[in-house]
Amino acid sequence: MLCDTTNTFTALVNQLRVIDPRVKFTFVCTVNPATHEAMARKSTEIDNSNSRILKKLDGWFSSFVSDKPLTKKINYFELKFVKNSSHIQGIFMGVTNSMQPTDFGMVDIKNTCAMYNAVGNNLSAGIVKSLSSGNTDHGDVIGIVVDRVYDYILFYKNKELIAIGNAKPSDYYELYAFCSIYFKGMGLEITEKYDYHDLKRPTTSELNLIR
Repeated sequence: MLCDTTNTFTALVNQLRVIDPRVKFTFVCTVNPATHEAMARKSTEIDNSNSRILKKLDGWFSSFVSDKPLTKKINYFELKFVKNSSHIQGIFMGVTNSMQPTDFGMVDIKNTCAMYNAVGNNLSAGIVKSLSSGNTDHGDVIGIVVDRVYDYILFYKNKELIAIGNAKPSDYYELYAFCSIYFKGMGLEITEKYDYHDLKRPTTSELNLIR
């Protein structure tokens, strides 16, 4: 008797959709060692829930990481842009291998896999492979996937796949959500807008760009 492959496949898809890869966390501030801690604290405003950051001074004074590591087989989180200035760039978003990251402004792939939100800027060159525009504006949502099953790190903008990390989750011992903001008036907040299961997965040809 032949196996009912259609029903088996449907059951598998339904089972996978039950999996919730969304990561719940709050931000923790980590101070640039080259900066006086009082200046770093003064440069950024963070709300009482530790889920919304707004930059008050220009400079790479500090970074923010999740209060816990990303421990699921598939991890997904979203950051929404909030701004009160003319700047639409100056933010790194991604993952880092420590709650005390050493990357401030110049990201090192040995420690951090993060995209920079501006086309034509080489601050994240070699860190991610861009597939389309990384330019962002107020209200845009960046979704970040750390997939330990297929061993890749993906970056989405409003559900569109825009970049793939050149580093893989297996390159790091553990990973934390990470962001760093330069310009006064720029900000990020943790949000939950899109469903991970509705995101487009990378094609074989896209994955071959990083292999």
